[in-house]
Amino acid sequence: MNDIIKNKKIIYGAIGAVALIIIFMIFSSGSDSKLSPNLTKALTTGQTYTLDNPNHGGVLLVKVPGKFGSREDESKDSDNVCVVDGGTPAVVEEETVINYMHFVKVKPQQGDCSGKSGWTSKINVN
Repeated sequence: MNDIIKNKKIIYGAIGAVALIIIFMIFSSGSDSKLSPNLTKALTTGQTYTLDNPNHGGVLLVKVPGKFGSREDESKDSDNVCVVDGGTPAVVEEETVINYMHFVKVKPQQGDCSGKSGWTSKINVN
């Protein structure tokens, strides 16, 4: 009987040690210093910046900040303004933060979206 009790203590001790290691890894993995430089840099209203999606592809502009979504048929989605090609210059009109997310209102200067104003995530503005 003593052998079974000793083995249970070893098993529970091992489980506790693994749990502590996992908890330590979870709490030590994140850091605010790893924020994207695009989110921490100051933008100036009226200045021209480049729109670029860090995940590649186009940059979606919407009418209301924070209302990002997608549909197969974009003509039915009235919240979308247009999709801008990466590398397009755009003038910053306004900046806001909603639920800890940074949004910028921009007006593209080239392409099909030229002259239209819309909101995008600040991470898309370089």
